Amino acid sequence: NFVFYLLEFLYTILVGIILVPLYLKYIPKDLYGFWLATGNILSILTLINPGFSDVIQQKVAYCYGLHDYKKIGLYTVSGICLTFVFSLIVLIIGVVVNLLIGSIFTMQANYLYELKIAFGLMLVGTFLTINYYSFSSILYAFLNSKSIGLIVLLGNSLGTLISIYLIIHGYGLIALGIASVVRGGVFLSCSVGYVIFKFRKKKIKIVFDLNNVKEVFSFSIYNFLGKTGQTLLTNMNSFLTAKFVSPIDAANLRFTQTVPEFGKVLVLRFLYSVAPIIPNLLAAKGLESIRIKLLNIVYFLISFIFLVCIGFYLLNEQFIYLWLGENNFSGKIINFFIIILLFFSSINKVCFQFLFALGDIKKSNKILFYQSLLYLPIAVFTTKFCGIIGLLLSGILVELLALFIFFPKMVDILNISKIDIRKKLFVELTKISFVTVITLLIGSCVKFSNPSWLLFFVEIVFIVLTFFVLLFLCSKTFRNLL
Repeated sequence: NFVFYLLEFLYTILVGIILVPLYLKYIPKDLYGFWLATGNILSILTLINPGFSDVIQQKVAYCYGLHDYKKIGLYTVSGICLTFVFSLIVLIIGVVVNLLIGSIFTMQANYLYELKIAFGLMLVGTFLTINYYSFSSILYAFLNSKSIGLIVLLGNSLGTLISIYLIIHGYGLIALGIASVVRGGVFLSCSVGYVIFKFRKKKIKIVFDLNNVKEVFSFSIYNFLGKTGQTLLTNMNSFLTAKFVSPIDAANLRFTQTVPEFGKVLVLRFLYSVAPIIPNLLAAKGLESIRIKLLNIVYFLISFIFLVCIGFYLLNEQFIYLWLGENNFSGKIINFFIIILLFFSSINKVCFQFLFALGDIKKSNKILFYQSLLYLPIAVFTTKFCGIIGLLLSGILVELLALFIFFPKMVDILNISKIDIRKKLFVELTKISFVTVITLLIGSCVKFSNPSWLLFFVEIVFIVLTFFVLLFLCSKTFRNLL
């Protein structure tokens, strides 16, 4: 599952690097600008996702571990129906937006004609993709990672090849719309076909029950609140910096935070890859029998977070220099606080995902939502009077407050309160911290006078190897994991 998540992550980055220059070569830049603007509208619509697929995945995975096929049929139908209703709402709003594009933007007639066709096609592709999420969550719950990975690989590859072919042959923006329909069509048709195959093989009957629909909807509301709050928390930094500091500082902060956020995404990719397994094992074997496995996963994730923080503390400035040139880095002090924020927010995401996977959907999402509501007034006040450092400190403060709630719940659920487990955990965290300090000291000594991309990647490999070799030598737990 992690391998396919990683491939999708790398695919997204490579497509962004390779295809954008191709778009700008064959599509007029002003028309492409209008396309980005309308695409942002679709992005906002899909961002308001109630989170049906997350709830379906957790519930179906738990029932699959119990071999309760009746409830699997119930949760599956409820999730698919709710997702379909949501996709219809998005489709209707998108159709209205498409009709109003001419009044929203002023452009020449041939641009408007092409943009409306492309937007309409993209809207269909988005409709198909939203519905695909409910079926993919079912397959993830059945632990069919390979099938979903191959479906995504096939859909992305076909969509990309078709878009390149059509753009080169003069289809312009319409090529992007057609590629979106192909991609969404492959995702949905293949996942629906495989779900039908699995249901027939397991003899699972699909059942519609209004009370079950209400149950899934009620859980999804909390998931929606949590996601909305986190979106708010993530996207306010640039706005507040531009308003209370300066637009240039806002841009530099955005550049400085970009790469650490990719590192956080990488940590979360691994976390999401194990998420379907947790409720499945919980139902099949019980918490006590899988507690050590869960603690091992937590140990690995914490080690990974430490490594990510080391890398971005040492290399972020160099990366921005190679990527964008001089005068685009916010400074070492601000970078330090960004890394601290990255550390605590990543730890919180680990705790949240575990609690969610273990069935604590409502309370864990409430924590995220209240955390985000608390962040906004504190961030406005601290940014106004203390600048960017105040903004980052407010983020660290609300992450710490959330951690003080999340961590005791993790301790309670995983039964870490036992003295022997607490002692072992403390010892292992001390070892990871020691390895982190030594790696930082060694890594700070490895600096090249004339940085290049090749030397930059050499430094990455060196830091990663240093960290894992030291951890291997110091930690028996890590050696046992390997």
